[in-house]
Amino acid sequence: MADRRLYTVEESALQLGCSRSALYPRLISGELRSVKLGRSRRIAAADLEAFVERLRSETHEAGTSGHTAANERTVTRLQRHDGPEKETDSDRLRSR
Repeated sequence: MADRRLYTVEESALQLGCSRSALYPRLISGELRSVKLGRSRRIAAADLEAFVERLRSETHEAGTSGHTAANERTVTRLQRHDGPEKETDSDRLRSR
């Protein structure tokens, strides 16, 4: 992650393995720091690393279960944004 100093939200999401829209609530809340560069938003490599380390330490502090209240909220938010696609009518017709 540290070969560049600033990443777009999309690039950051790819590195974290989540969607771009899943990151925006974290940017808005300040959970993940970002800077404005003109009209676009960028995330510093150091802030991305710090965010990952915070998630790791929260998991470590939770013990063997690996879950904290914050991680539960994160998982819920990610599922809302990255959950499985809903089955469409055409999918249901094909499965008959």
